[in-house]
Amino acid sequence: MFDLLLSEELCYEASAATESNIKRAMKLILGRAIKSAVIKSYSNLVLDESLNVHFTIVDVDGDRFELVLYYGK
Repeated sequence: MFDLLLSEELCYEASAATESNIKRAMKLILGRAIKSAVIKSYSNLVLDESLNVHFTIVDVDGDRFELVLYYGK
């Protein structure tokens, strides 16, 4: 779900896949997920050297998941 939303937020353009754009887009996506009660919270949002996105979410039941979006080049 998050990988599709990230691609959509970046308009499916590889040229938009900069570190700052990806981080900004993920903050927007995760913020919307909190506001719509899909998740309770997120933390540890980091990008690695290949622009893969690592983050942790807590779902509405309180379960914690560490996720990696292999979005990188």
